[in-house]
Parts: sequence; C-alpha cells; structure tokens
Amino acid sequence: MSNRTGNIVVEIEMFDKRSGLMATTADNWVFYDDHDFVIMKPMDIVNCIFINKLVYREFVGTGDTASKKAFLVPKQLLFSYGQKIEE
Repeated sequence: MSNRTGNIVVEIEMFDKRSGLMATTADNWVFYDDHDFVIMKPMDIVNCIFINKLVYREFVGTGDTASKKAFLVPKQLLFSYGQKIEE
C-alpha cells in the first residue's frame, strides 16, 4: 500500500493496548516496499515521528475487526531515518 499512498503505517495501539512501535522489543525494524529494504532502530522511528510533529490517526485497517491508532508516516521521510540494505 505504501507505493500507492506514499505512507507507511506505524501502529501504536489496538484493542486499547500498546502495540506495534509502543510494544516492540525488537532491536531493529526492517521495511520493504517492493523496491528497497530499509533498516532502523525503533527509536529512530520515534524520533522521526516527534521531530516532524506527526499526529496519529485512528482507523480500522483492511482485514481488522477493531480500530487502531497509528501514524501515517510519509515513506520517503521515514526511510531517510534508516539505512538502505544493499543486495
């Protein structure tokens, strides 16, 4: 979807519980958009969101049964905080 919308969905809450970025214990996240793999630390994602003053949205995603809270982060902005993984 990011190739169509230009945004990456970064989930933070679902079912009234922390999820996604707010619940991760991963050292790194990897994003893939059918063209590039980009790796970054979760704190880099947090920095991107706060430095750019992004506001979360609440919506029901395709295939979901409940609403979620998530940031719609412009893909190129988010990818600028990571490192492209070369083949």
